[in-house]
Amino acid sequence: MEFLNLLLAFSLIMIALSTVVSGIVEAILRWSSVRVHVLETAVKALCKDILWKKLNGDDPKDKDLDAIKTLARKLVQNPVAIEDNLTKKYWGIWLWLTSAKTKDRVDKLSTEAFVQRLAKTEEGQSLAEKAEEISDQVRDLALSFERYMAASSEVFRKKAHYVALFVSVSLAFAGNIDLSRTVSYLRSNPEKVDLIIADQEKIVEAHKATLEKSDTQSLPEDAGKAIEAIQKDIKDIKAGFNGLKDAYKLPIGWSEYPYNGELWETEPKTWCDYFSVSDWGLLLRWFFNTLAAGLLIGLGGPFWYRMFTSLSQVTQLIRGVGGGNSENIGDVTSNDHSKKQLSELEKLVDLFKIAAGISTKPDPEEPEKPKAPVSGS
Repeated sequence: MEFLNLLLAFSLIMIALSTVVSGIVEAILRWSSVRVHVLETAVKALCKDILWKKLNGDDPKDKDLDAIKTLARKLVQNPVAIEDNLTKKYWGIWLWLTSAKTKDRVDKLSTEAFVQRLAKTEEGQSLAEKAEEISDQVRDLALSFERYMAASSEVFRKKAHYVALFVSVSLAFAGNIDLSRTVSYLRSNPEKVDLIIADQEKIVEAHKATLEKSDTQSLPEDAGKAIEAIQKDIKDIKAGFNGLKDAYKLPIGWSEYPYNGELWETEPKTWCDYFSVSDWGLLLRWFFNTLAAGLLIGLGGPFWYRMFTSLSQVTQLIRGVGGGNSENIGDVTSNDHSKKQLSELEKLVDLFKIAAGISTKPDPEEPEKPKAPVSGS
């Protein structure tokens, strides 16, 4: 049981550290406008592979690539983008952090918005001229758009994963997180293990809040406010790491070997001592333990949350709590799924027709005019 509790506490520590990493990764992705670039690349590929063939009947030539790029830019344009009024104080930093060229583009685009935007372009008007087959064309475009968006989400996920892995290893070395030292500390301090497990709800909720924030927050367009937002991000990241260390007195940070010179009385006394043969083993052990900690953090909060949930179930089963039969509810597939999908496609067709200025079906809710009374004899 003590071993399971130790694993539970370790999983919660990994979740907490993953929360710090998630905050850093999200800040990097927002500052570098990765979502904008991935979305525009996906829309450009859709225009090149699908839309251009529908309009011209053949694959695009090299001379058509500029037109495709312009069309993709129109489809991801932000219609309410604020004009740049950057002061000299913030101008250079603002351009470096945000690549201000992406401020006039959106980072998310729904299928409905794509269909309406396309209908208002010259290419959309050309497509609308084929009125006899417009419904099939729009349905195919809508399904293709969703397929390309799914592919772009996978591309973004992989980019975020690589960034998270790099940040995790960097955090481990910058924060001096030694795997062996941390585990040894938990083994010799069972009261800290109990304290960490007692705070499981707070740790998990903090991680969920960070993930929800990453889906909604964007960098302000005003330069001064953007700098303030960046400073707040850095402050929150430092507070999260220091809060974790101080709350459970974890042996991490610059107060531990090898960053703390006061410990060199029992460890290597100076940095020059690291080059002596007798000290290489100690330094290499610290290096590989810290690298291992970074790689484990890089597995991500969702992985450690699943691990924590599984360990909790095992612990409850051993304790005899919650060991009864549980009902396994699988995915429920509605019989009306196909009808619902067709209805959504019909809605997209109507949206395209309205935006393109094509007459649509009469309003079914329009009341029927009463018939004139028939005079009887």
